[in-house]
Amino acid sequence: MAPTKTNNHRPVDRDLSPDFSAITLGKHALRHGAFAEGRGLQLGASTALLMIHQICEALVPVLIGVSIDKAIGPSDLGALLWALGGLVGLFLMLTYSWRHGYRLTNRVYGYGDHSLRQMVIAKVLDPRATGKQFGAGRTLNIATSDTAITAGLSWVVSQMSASLAALITAATSLLLIS
Repeated sequence: MAPTKTNNHRPVDRDLSPDFSAITLGKHALRHGAFAEGRGLQLGASTALLMIHQICEALVPVLIGVSIDKAIGPSDLGALLWALGGLVGLFLMLTYSWRHGYRLTNRVYGYGDHSLRQMVIAKVLDPRATGKQFGAGRTLNIATSDTAITAGLSWVVSQMSASLAALITAATSLLLIS
């Protein structure tokens, strides 16, 4: 490929467009939207943080019950202060994990959506493109709502994992209490 000039008049000797040739099926697009370009590690971290958030949510009533049994029932001021400190710590962890977990999941979603839109536009603008050509309206639909739905896999993975963690925590707590 011969060097070409850009707007700032610096030579470019390589093609800067991303290579989407490996994405041919819907499952590849799903994988690409959620896990490609380093998003898999971020999705794992965000899922872990959201799981911690849901576990903390499930433990709030347990900690309140323990506080009542150990501190308020026997009128023990020291145990009450420890219980309140534990409750504050639990809420700090709950808030921190929610805030950063949602931020990371939103980042994975946003970058995945953008990458999939780039893929659609690259396919549309490719002069060597073969196969069925869509009209402008259908292409716009694919490049907006369809890519957003596909990139939404990151939300599904993190939310379902967090819900499962909350369910296991609540079930375990109920089994240990009764």
